[in-house]
Amino acid sequence: MSLKNEKQTSEVTSVTDIESASVRNKVFGYEDRLASTLNARHIGMISVVGVFGTGLFLSSGGSLATAGPVGILLCYFFVGLVVLASQMCAAETACLMPVTFATIKQSNHFISESYGFALGWTNMYASIIPSELSAVAVIMTYWSSLNPAVWNCCFQCGCIATNCYKNPMVRRN
Repeated sequence: MSLKNEKQTSEVTSVTDIESASVRNKVFGYEDRLASTLNARHIGMISVVGVFGTGLFLSSGGSLATAGPVGILLCYFFVGLVVLASQMCAAETACLMPVTFATIKQSNHFISESYGFALGWTNMYASIIPSELSAVAVIMTYWSSLNPAVWNCCFQCGCIATNCYKNPMVRRN
């Protein structure tokens, strides 16, 4: 068998004229729903992020005591380089393919549909489960003076036990 016979050919639109709207729509499925406007809500969220960033910077005294001034500057520098590289890549793909739900749709387009599907559900689980566990810990501190980590552990074990339980209503082949 030769490699030439195994390849599947498909018609690919040339990306030399990517600036034209029709080619961009055809290649990337461009959506016209995105708007480049800033509302008061957006400005408020930017300021909230700035406040949290300042709070984290001010609370880094433990790191300063452990690593010293030169060590903490080196750590901030190297972590900043990693974050910069990651954000530059994300900005580049967002400029190339501006769509809503960008992470999932870009993964569908550039990698595979199964990867985009898995990434979407992984992002969902990665955001919902920790937020619900922290909410449970906060709620339970109203009735008990136990450490919130104890409640997190109890409810995580409950979630794992629930998922391990064999449901007789589900038919398995």
